[in-house]
Amino acid sequence: MHPLFKPIEAAVGQLTFDTKPLSKRFKRKELQRDEHWLRAGETCRQLVFIENGCLRQYRVHGDQELTRWAAFAGQFTTSILSFTQQRPSEESIMATEPTVVWELDYHAWREMRNEHPQLQAYWVQTLEFLLCCYDDRVWSLISGGAEERYRYMIARYPDFLLHLPQHFVADMLGIAPRHLSRIRSKMAKEG
Repeated sequence: MHPLFKPIEAAVGQLTFDTKPLSKRFKRKELQRDEHWLRAGETCRQLVFIENGCLRQYRVHGDQELTRWAAFAGQFTTSILSFTQQRPSEESIMATEPTVVWELDYHAWREMRNEHPQLQAYWVQTLEFLLCCYDDRVWSLISGGAEERYRYMIARYPDFLLHLPQHFVADMLGIAPRHLSRIRSKMAKEG
């Protein structure tokens, strides 16, 4: 079985269909560090499985790039609003390090989901997970102070701290990178 089906199988149980013909519908793509997979204004026509590396989703606000989310090896990602609505994206998606992805176009994914209920179940689970994560983040941003949000991120999303530069983590927390440095120094002194 191609590695891109492993997270699907882990989520929905042993797959009851042959993955070989489906895996041939994915196209491998290599991205260099800071190379865009999607730029704001483009319509996202694929979803991707990340074989290795990291993709960062961000929007430009004024003269700042603000990180919204990141996806890592072993995960699927896309610009969800653009992909599902087939309209121009308001966000960009960029590799933060050399990254290998497997792309699958919108129509192929819809066809595969219609033919294989386990893929539809995986899609629903993924959307539910993302909705919960986004909802969780919104509550964290509006209800907690900067240190509280950072402690929350450590507990809930340690991959972000392990794989993203500090200034992207600060973006996600809604604070300046220097403020995040002070919080980390204070926490290090506490033990």
